[in-house]
Amino acid sequence: MNTPSHVMMGLFYARKSRAWMPIVAVSLGSFIPDFMMFVFYGFHKVVGTPEKTIWSQSYFEPSWQLSFDVFNSIPIILVMLAAAYFFKNKFLWYLSIGMLLHVLADLPLHHDDGHRHFLPFSNYRFVSPLSYWDPMHHGREIALLEIVSVLFTGIYLWLKNDSAPMRWASGSTVLMLVAGISYALYAWVL
Repeated sequence: MNTPSHVMMGLFYARKSRAWMPIVAVSLGSFIPDFMMFVFYGFHKVVGTPEKTIWSQSYFEPSWQLSFDVFNSIPIILVMLAAAYFFKNKFLWYLSIGMLLHVLADLPLHHDDGHRHFLPFSNYRFVSPLSYWDPMHHGREIALLEIVSVLFTGIYLWLKNDSAPMRWASGSTVLMLVAGISYALYAWVL
């Protein structure tokens, strides 16, 4: 899934919150599993790697794969959740929940580009029949479903929770989706 979809899922989890802390923590947690992907892409754009090479070769280099997979590891996230529970740390709890929701939503939507979600115990990668981006594996339909879901969830959260933190977060996430679509059309289509 795309990052705005993950963030919106995290916000939906925290939908009853009116305070900044849980909303910021769950949003940050929803973003963290994709953080290294932004670093990776930014690095390759700066050094001038062609777009096709970025996604067909560079993405699969072992060092980059490890940097992605560590932040997508279910066992590591479960340890974080346990620590949050044990130490009664609400920020870490919401952060970990955001990460876990991200990873569980990603697991069934990567065909040949999935993560090793069970590091450090296993190098297994689930190969899904579905892909959030690849048209050969229902990527168009899933992308449309993602866009509609983010928009409707953003509207729902805006209407149901009139707190400034939730309105700011849900509105920003919808804008992030629009910016991402605009960039994708510019970089990959036009």
